[in-house]
Amino acid sequence: MNRYRKSLICSILMMCLFLVGCATEEIKDASKAENTTKGREVVDCSKNVVRLPKAKDIKRIVITSPPVVTMTNALLDDPSKIVGIHPLTLLNANTDLLKLKMPKVKELDDTYVKGFNIDIEKLLNLKPDIVFCYGEQQKKDLKNLNIPVVDFYKEGEKDSAVIIKEWEEIICKVFDISPKISIKKEIEKVEAFKGSMNKSQKQKKALLIFNNSGDKITVCGNHTYGEYWIEFAGMENVAKEIKGEKEVSMEQIYEWQPDVIYLFMGPGEKMYKKGIKKQDWTRVNAVKNGQIYDIPVGLFNWASPCVDTPLMMKWMLNGNKRDTDFVEEIKEYYKRCYDLELTDELAEKILKPQKGVILK
Repeated sequence: MNRYRKSLICSILMMCLFLVGCATEEIKDASKAENTTKGREVVDCSKNVVRLPKAKDIKRIVITSPPVVTMTNALLDDPSKIVGIHPLTLLNANTDLLKLKMPKVKELDDTYVKGFNIDIEKLLNLKPDIVFCYGEQQKKDLKNLNIPVVDFYKEGEKDSAVIIKEWEEIICKVFDISPKISIKKEIEKVEAFKGSMNKSQKQKKALLIFNNSGDKITVCGNHTYGEYWIEFAGMENVAKEIKGEKEVSMEQIYEWQPDVIYLFMGPGEKMYKKGIKKQDWTRVNAVKNGQIYDIPVGLFNWASPCVDTPLMMKWMLNGNKRDTDFVEEIKEYYKRCYDLELTDELAEKILKPQKGVILK
């Protein structure tokens, strides 16, 4: 009897194990089926999982972030698919150069967005298959649309190299492509070059002016793209005690006495040297010593994360040279990466952008 019971118990246990195994296999098969039916997905910069249509079905793209326009165009190499852009795409680019890469860029619709606010009706009129946005303020306007929205804002990250690498990965995933030339690899080349540089030189103090309206001077404090570039070049940001982009007085700048000044928006370096009404820059060391620079402007302003980030890295590392050698380097970069033949004149205009307008 005992033997019979033992045999029966063993049989029951074996049957249970068999049934559990079958159930596990069914779960696995169901999981595989679910993954197959899920379709394509991408994790955007804000860590949202976005369901994607087939790459071949993405024929109309609206891009609300200015630097993402040229990044997408460079990787996709098909400007006809981009149907909507932000107006700052043109304002913060060398338009002669941009038209070489995107011949019809001035014909693209930019009326659907003002600042960070999106007019949904106008956007829908563009019949986008996908929207590339930047940050929560834009994204909130796009909720409840039956259109994939990919966010390119990476909160808390101000390292342009890190951002561009992630942008490339996302764009390539969305369009299921391997780009002819990788901006990511171009960045990695410069990073390797930086690692081999001699770092024994004395640290300079630097300031990046975000904008100067004549009445208001806004500078890049801590945790900004401006600070990233200053520190990338081995300098100290004199505005590091300020959070973000903030207004400061001339008296504060006199107190900081930066050795080097970089200019993003507003009047160019010539106006600082000549004099700006109500602002005496002749008392600032950087201006006295001729160490004030307009940040170059190519397919987009180099201060922002963009397709020209590898060039900005080199420019910051080589002491902001604007000589014949660097002009040739720009021409070689555009030929290698974008198959664009630049004249000496156009390459020089990238390094010495025509500024002078005070942006209110």
